[in-house]
Amino acid sequence: MKAKCNFNTELSLYEKTGDMKKWLLVVLMGVCLLQAGAQDKNIVRDDNVQVRPISGFTGIEVSGAISLYLSQGNEEAVAVSAGSDEDAGRIRTELKNGVLHITPQKSGWSWSNKRMKAYVTFKTLKRIEASGACNIRLTDAVKLEKLEIELSGASDFSGKVQTALLRLVATGASRITISGEANKTQVEASGASGIKGYELYTDYCKVNASGASSIHLTVNKEIDASASGGSGIYYKGQGLVRDSNISGGATFKRKAED
Repeated sequence: MKAKCNFNTELSLYEKTGDMKKWLLVVLMGVCLLQAGAQDKNIVRDDNVQVRPISGFTGIEVSGAISLYLSQGNEEAVAVSAGSDEDAGRIRTELKNGVLHITPQKSGWSWSNKRMKAYVTFKTLKRIEASGACNIRLTDAVKLEKLEIELSGASDFSGKVQTALLRLVATGASRITISGEANKTQVEASGASGIKGYELYTDYCKVNASGASSIHLTVNKEIDASASGGSGIYYKGQGLVRDSNISGGATFKRKAED
């Protein structure tokens, strides 16, 4: 038997005697599922977590090798962590024109190997942008009116979405792994980037791949494809080819269903 429940942000600080190691348990806003009496919560348990009082954002920009964990809930919440409390304090979180910016301190500090993480719960989201080897993960499936995801500089994204309008952009050896449903989708990949979306079911799709990139999608109705420079576009589904422009040793191919 399954039941759904909403839960609020909870903060519990534990101190371990002896080395006085601090643990901060952050339960971000979201939905928990109860099955056979067990709870599956979106729980963050890291050393050196700091909660940031920020709300009112519909976009997120992250940079500088930060791992970002996103969840959808009834309230907004933001927290960061790193290898030390001092390092966590050097992760900047700022709200500018409705966009949450998450970046490491840029001067006087080397942020490599600092295990920097950010945890964000949002009510709605329109845009996610990442650069500089960031790793973004949706912890649960999200439902949005529209969403734009733009990655550069060897960044990664993975998650499941349901939306009417979806735009995916991957450049500079970035990777997007995505599933879910979208009515209309626009996809761009360049600079040896890859988009894995066979489990993303879209009705109408416009795709552009260049610079040895690869794109995989499932299209139900229509696809418009452009590929060059040794890139590959591969699609499943019953989608009809509305237009195609393939050059420079590129590949555009429909794959058989498994």
